[in-house]
Amino acid sequence: MGIINKLGNHLKLFGKQETPFIIEQEQQDIFIDTPLNIVMVVPFNSQTVQASKIALAGDGGEYVIKGTNDGSNEDILAIESGVNRKILKEMSPVSELFCYKVARLCGLPTPQYRILIDEEDNLYFGSSIDQGHSTKDEIELKQIFFNPTGDVIDLFFVQLWTIYAFDCFFFNIDRHLGNYLIIRSQNFNYTQLKPFDFGFSSFSFAGYPYNEPYISQTNCNTKRIMGIIDNQLKQNNQNYVKNRSDYIELAKNQLDKLLNIDNDKIKEVMYSIPDAWMTRDEKDKFIAWWNSEDKLKRINKIKKMELV
Repeated sequence: MGIINKLGNHLKLFGKQETPFIIEQEQQDIFIDTPLNIVMVVPFNSQTVQASKIALAGDGGEYVIKGTNDGSNEDILAIESGVNRKILKEMSPVSELFCYKVARLCGLPTPQYRILIDEEDNLYFGSSIDQGHSTKDEIELKQIFFNPTGDVIDLFFVQLWTIYAFDCFFFNIDRHLGNYLIIRSQNFNYTQLKPFDFGFSSFSFAGYPYNEPYISQTNCNTKRIMGIIDNQLKQNNQNYVKNRSDYIELAKNQLDKLLNIDNDKIKEVMYSIPDAWMTRDEKDKFIAWWNSEDKLKRINKIKKMELV
């Protein structure tokens, strides 16, 4: 695989070595899980069904927030009919926190996040307003994805497929062009992609992951948009066509990092979820699944069904 060897020095994100900052990362996780007070809230006009508010927090940061009752029932019913799955909108903050934490453990970059609390003690998941949040219209976004530019375009394609791989694992059904963070490097001529918005994923669906929901069995935004991008690139980008199998193989390698998250670490992730959002029994049930053969079966099935 030429691309794997060629980009070996550039793809440290995709390496298997452990970070030398383990203690500092653990300290950061403890800090992140301490709820921040909300100072003020304003409306937020977004392409995301559930994200309707921005909070100014006590740390001076601005966060897109999601609570246990965000999203109109009418919109959610329409999404349910498209994937034939019951959505538990009260679990949206759980899904966000779980996906952000697991993605970070695997080296997938996500925005900063915090749990926030209002004066009535309601808890929210907050994703930091990042410089990469796009104000671009659909035409501009298509230009970025269909015709990426820069000196390290291969890295862009690997990031694209890696995000898709994790979306498949999380059963994230609503990855559209507007919920990637698109960050143009000021130091290198390349564009970075970061995923955000996991509200309609994982625990937001009744039965996840126990009755094996798969992206390929739906016609959701995630599958549809990735198909459009993939087809456009195959038609118009010879470099993409030549190296596509390498990008997918690297994405599979990234997905394998889920196998290296041990029992103690996944317990930390699950037990960091506020009890107001998820019961101890529900957490323990998922921890048991994580340590079963079913997780490996899910990953292998995603590789064969969806990373092709």
